[in-house]
Amino acid sequence: MLLSNFSEDIAPTMVPIDGPRNGFRTILLPLACEHELVRYALLASSANHLRLKKPELAPAATRYQTAAIASLTGAANITQGQIHTGATTLATIVLLLVNDMVTGCHDFRLLIGMAKSWILAFGDAQNPEDEPVVRFLKEQINFMELMIEPLIGIRAPSFLRGDFQPLDIFTRLESAIDQACKIYALRVLGGPPQGNDLSVAGLLDKLKATVEEIPIGIPGEHALIWVYFLTAAESSSTVHREFFAGRLAGVYERVKSSNIAKTFNILHSIWEQ
Repeated sequence: MLLSNFSEDIAPTMVPIDGPRNGFRTILLPLACEHELVRYALLASSANHLRLKKPELAPAATRYQTAAIASLTGAANITQGQIHTGATTLATIVLLLVNDMVTGCHDFRLLIGMAKSWILAFGDAQNPEDEPVVRFLKEQINFMELMIEPLIGIRAPSFLRGDFQPLDIFTRLESAIDQACKIYALRVLGGPPQGNDLSVAGLLDKLKATVEEIPIGIPGEHALIWVYFLTAAESSSTVHREFFAGRLAGVYERVKSSNIAKTFNILHSIWEQ
């Protein structure tokens, strides 16, 4: 049940467009079947996801999460020369990040820090056959950092501080995310205060027009969660706030993830300032 839930309900929401090459299904599921360390983290994320509908799974979710963290601590003492150490440990951290997103992002920065430490320690020491796995995991870490950081603070993700390239997804989603990144960059890289810059309102109008061309419920719309939250937070007009918050609420109704529910309290707190 937990493995099928991860494959059918979690994996599709972790990528812009689901398909046969979804690495959460084609890479992480096989790793979980092969390695106990990865399996505990995957089962924890799935159990926590399901417990929203089945509260009786809460003890199992806690048990798997505790086991994953304990196993991860043990893996830290494994020598670099052993096969798969870096790949499986990084996969476990990515799955714990998924688990954290499901439960409300309480340990996000800690887990991101752990992931970056492992990349520094093992990123260049993988067997050639592990390179595609590590590359996929690094991409997910960067993507998660970009999507989640605005929910827990205004700090710019580390890779955004350098040369940033638009996400390679199909045209309208790519355009929306690219426009939101520019609005976000104005904020985190020293842009003018909210409400005092007419160009921000203009950017929001342009993004609103782009989003209006994206049908509600289209596969991949969950990639816009960050876009909707960010733009709602940056909006000073009622029109913009209602539009972007309304779109965010629509995605929540279809995805039902705790980290989305958390955003509405954050938005009201921002708007009251």
